[in-house]
Amino acid sequence: MSNTNTCTCQRTQLCNQVIKLLQEQKNIQQSKTLIEWVVDTYGKDPFLILVACLLSLRARDSQVQKIFPGIVSYIRTPQLAIQTPVLQLETLLYSLGFYKAKSKTVRSVSRELIDFFDSQVPCTLEELVSIKGIGRKTANIVLQYAFGVPTVAVDVHAHRVSNRIGMVCSTTVEQTEVALMSCVDKKWWHVVNRCLVLWGQQICLPRSPHCSLCALKKYCCYYSTVQKHPKK
Repeated sequence: MSNTNTCTCQRTQLCNQVIKLLQEQKNIQQSKTLIEWVVDTYGKDPFLILVACLLSLRARDSQVQKIFPGIVSYIRTPQLAIQTPVLQLETLLYSLGFYKAKSKTVRSVSRELIDFFDSQVPCTLEELVSIKGIGRKTANIVLQYAFGVPTVAVDVHAHRVSNRIGMVCSTTVEQTEVALMSCVDKKWWHVVNRCLVLWGQQICLPRSPHCSLCALKKYCCYYSTVQKHPKK
């Protein structure tokens, strides 16, 4: 098993260099993640941030952003979300895919918030992940953007990019979260997710990454391997 949680001085230096360099990239500076768009458009509303996270699972951020203005009036609060008829909510979410599952999750999470948290989104990791349908990534994003808590949220993009570069050596997103929090200076935690997610969406794609355009080539383990063993 890899030493995922072991953070050497070299790895710490690499992690902080990568995050600092990514912040300087124009495409990162000029782009917004879905949650940053939600905050800019609707404010730091914990429930809307939470719903946006739930809808973004297995969907492109652009898809969620496209339909979000049309559904806000139906899911502005947990009470409104459960009052919206199931078929209507499914219709509103249809274009995202997995619309039945997402409708069910939004309603069940809303019901738990009403029943156990006085209709308020809790502000601790332990309470958030105690709600069925909320994982660590979603919980960390809500904590960071709604409540200003320093966290490192890791999704498939952050997991893929950080492992490709060599910032971490992990097999699960949970391991990646622990490793990044160990190696990245806490002052950078609030930008780790946005930097790695945007880079993963625009440059370090799952298939056929744009290595020729990547500002991280000299640090990247994946690029080094590709250079030594190019595909024929």
